[in-house]
Amino acid sequence: MTSAGDSPTKRKLSETPTMADGTDGSSPEPDTKKVQLEDGTAVPANPEKPVHAHDYKQNGKWKEITKENANFEKFYRACNIVPGGDEGFTQFMDSMRSDLPSTFRIVGSKAEVKSFRAILESQFISKMADIQIEGKPIPKPSPVSWIPDQRVWNIGLPRLLIRKSPELDAFHKFIVQENTEGNITRQELVSMIPPLLLDVQPDHLVLDMCAAPGSKTAQIIEALHETPLMEDGTPALPTGMVVANDVDHRRCQMLVHQIKRLQSPACVTSNYDASLFPTISLPVEDPATQHPLSNPLQFDRVLCDVPCSGDGTLRKNPAIWSKWNHANAIALHNLQIRIAVRGLELLKIGGRFVYSTCSFNPIENEAVVAELLRQFPNELRLVDTSDALPGMSRQPGLTQWPICNRNLDFYQSKADIPAAETQHIKDSMCPPTPEEVERMHLDRCIRILPHVLDTGGFFIAVFEKLGPIGSVDARRAAYANVPPPADDATGLDDETLKVLGKLRRPKGGDAGPRKSRFYTEDPT
Repeated sequence: MTSAGDSPTKRKLSETPTMADGTDGSSPEPDTKKVQLEDGTAVPANPEKPVHAHDYKQNGKWKEITKENANFEKFYRACNIVPGGDEGFTQFMDSMRSDLPSTFRIVGSKAEVKSFRAILESQFISKMADIQIEGKPIPKPSPVSWIPDQRVWNIGLPRLLIRKSPELDAFHKFIVQENTEGNITRQELVSMIPPLLLDVQPDHLVLDMCAAPGSKTAQIIEALHETPLMEDGTPALPTGMVVANDVDHRRCQMLVHQIKRLQSPACVTSNYDASLFPTISLPVEDPATQHPLSNPLQFDRVLCDVPCSGDGTLRKNPAIWSKWNHANAIALHNLQIRIAVRGLELLKIGGRFVYSTCSFNPIENEAVVAELLRQFPNELRLVDTSDALPGMSRQPGLTQWPICNRNLDFYQSKADIPAAETQHIKDSMCPPTPEEVERMHLDRCIRILPHVLDTGGFFIAVFEKLGPIGSVDARRAAYANVPPPADDATGLDDETLKVLGKLRRPKGGDAGPRKSRFYTEDPT
């Protein structure tokens, strides 16, 4: 486990861009146009490694990627994920084929946000009215109306266009520099929704189970630091903290790089399979016998942004068009359930749990949510978030979806599934019964469609834990009356912090560093 920073320091807003190159050291920007060789050589669709022009020889044998996939359209028409019939689905597909506009979030206090906005508007936005690219006027950056305090801005142009247009060179350098300094975070708009719905407070212990590349973790850290000012005018340190975990050791390095920009002491990182995340035991003393005990740590908030097939990111990862298939969702379903169950075990009773994916597929979304509610009918409830983020257009979760195999052969019911397919099509992948639909309230889930908000696709479900789940709750109940003494600065005593600092990967039986083949977050 690695500390994300030593101590908070005041960052200085860069009024004049100083970087001469177009890189910021964070997530790479893919060349979204030329990703396949004409001779048929396959371009890897690994979402953790976007394709760049320099990955292949410049031999003139490039061709534009075809943004079509008949199986994608067939499956999602059958799922009825888009309201509005054929017209609505046409708008959905047209949006999926278009480039994704770039967005960023301003970091800091309200005063710092106001200062940044003033510089942005006076030095750049006011001058953009006269800029034309290929003979067309460009949209001006504008704040996103449904996120408070004008912290989040939509540039209205895709990253690649911003980076390659000489007319926007100064603006691009400014954005890159401010991202490097930690004054802003470049992040897709829908990716910001799960941390907002997590409702993190400065005294919360938070677990981010699949955290890399770290943009959501950065949001959590910002929420932890929304503390009152002390007598000297500086913000107080948060008494909470976030544990940011990821299974992929290489992406963990990206995670550390991302959160180091914020210079916060309230974050540590770990490298575990989220479905096997260890129980952190806090040292306490039995008041009767003075014998040492181990009190398991539980979290006030858990963010579970699981690995997914990632078809909600097609607008900026067009290589997925040729690779999309339903088998990916089937392969991930059980892992997603295991990760979610482990997160719920580590959540305090009364705590909030947010499950999210950047996928449209109900097998990865509502089917997982339904299975959690099926396993823990009295211990979990879906939270109605319809009043949260007013002005944000959303679609409710599905209550029915088609049953099909990897080849998109559809079945009317579970009883119609051939015996040979039951190895792949699990009961938990099937839609709920009418009685379960009434009890589960799957309509409280949130679906974000790209043509509605001009974003990528996303799915979010917010849970509240009502009762004990697993052995961690039972162990914690035994030590309810012997909490460790709290330190004023962190909310955790020195021994607890020592335990957190010593958290390591399990020894023995390890085949080496694990690397995820799927998305663990909508890539930034």
